[in-house]
Amino acid sequence: MEVRKLSVENDNQLAIRFLVTKTFPAFANTIRRLILSYVPTLSIDEVIIVENTLALFDEFIAHRLGLIPLNSDIEINDQLTCEQCEGNGCNECTVTLRLTQETDSKTTMMIYSRDLISDNFEVYPYNDNIPIMKMGSDQRLILEAVARFGTGREHAKWQPTSSLGYQFMPIINVASGHKFAKQIADSCPRSVLDYDEQNQTINIQNLLACNLCQ
Repeated sequence: MEVRKLSVENDNQLAIRFLVTKTFPAFANTIRRLILSYVPTLSIDEVIIVENTLALFDEFIAHRLGLIPLNSDIEINDQLTCEQCEGNGCNECTVTLRLTQETDSKTTMMIYSRDLISDNFEVYPYNDNIPIMKMGSDQRLILEAVARFGTGREHAKWQPTSSLGYQFMPIINVASGHKFAKQIADSCPRSVLDYDEQNQTINIQNLLACNLCQ
C-alpha cells in the first residue's frame, strides 16, 4: 500500500485529501473506521457547575462544552491508565478549563469558546468563535470543565474528524476519432476533460476531480 498526500483544503488545515494505492476498498474503509474510532483526541469529559442562573440546564451546557474541539497536540497521560492518580484524574492526565461570566440588569451577551480559560497554554479551543450559549440580563455562570484524552469508540466527541469518506480511483479511457469529442468534453460537469482544438482529441486534465458520473 502506498499513501500520497494530495492537498490541504484551506489555510487552517481543517481538511486534507490523500491517495491510497495498491490496496482494495475494504482496506480503505478499515482505515476510515480506525481513524474515527482509535485516534485519541482531547475533549471535555466532566463539567463542574459552581453557579448557573441561565435558562439552560446544567446538562445542556455540559453537552455543548463536550462538543467543542480542543487542540490535541499535547503529551499527557491517559487518565484510564494514569499511574499517578490511578484513573481518578490529576494534572498529569487532565486539563481544566474555567469559565466565569456575569451580566448586569442592562446587559446581554453571547458566550463563545474563546471565553474558556485553560490552565495549560497548550490546550485551547481550536476555533475561538464557537457560540456556546446566550446570557440574559442579571445572570451568572461559573464552571470548571475537565478535559482528557479518549477515542471515538468511547464517545463521538472524541472522534478526530467530523466527516471522513473515500471514493474509488477513476479510470477513464478515451477513444480517438470521436465526432462528438468537443461536446463530450464540454458536457463534463467537473472539468475533468479538456478538448484539444488542434488535434481534435480529448485530454484528461483533472482526473481526481472525477466523481464517476459516467
